[in-house]
Amino acid sequence: MDARFGSMNKDMDARFGSMNKDMDARFESMNKDMDARFESMKKDTDTRFALASKDTDVKLSKLRDTLVAWVIEVALNSGIAADPDSRELDNEWFAKAKPATRVVPKIYSALVAKRPRGRPKADKTKVFTAIRLDANLLDKFKTTGKGWQTRVNAALRQYLAEHPLAKK
Repeated sequence: MDARFGSMNKDMDARFGSMNKDMDARFESMNKDMDARFESMKKDTDTRFALASKDTDVKLSKLRDTLVAWVIEVALNSGIAADPDSRELDNEWFAKAKPATRVVPKIYSALVAKRPRGRPKADKTKVFTAIRLDANLLDKFKTTGKGWQTRVNAALRQYLAEHPLAKK
């Protein structure tokens, strides 16, 4: 089994390696062609609009950006077209498509199950309260770093264990 996968792996590496080299060569060729066209257009534009406007350079840079975007899109589309396992999804495919809730309901519900946000609730939750403490006492706890409120809680709990309060 491992030998079969190994040979498949090598075959896939060889196919993708040759595809990558082919794509690199195509892209390089298109890039050179685009640079030549751009330079030709720039010379033509420079002769027609020489010193006519400051916007000329801006227009040329926008033109260059448009050409670069076009070349990238052409390269991507040719790569997609060269891949036998890839195809563009058309309206017919979408018409036949079924929702995941009907095709794989258990898997879908497990993937999208609503989980509560944040930290899970503890069995015994704490109550928010505001009390006034001496500033130096509070500073002593805060200087101990993160978790100082937990340590205040532990100190109060220890005090109550050592000094039981009388009920009124």
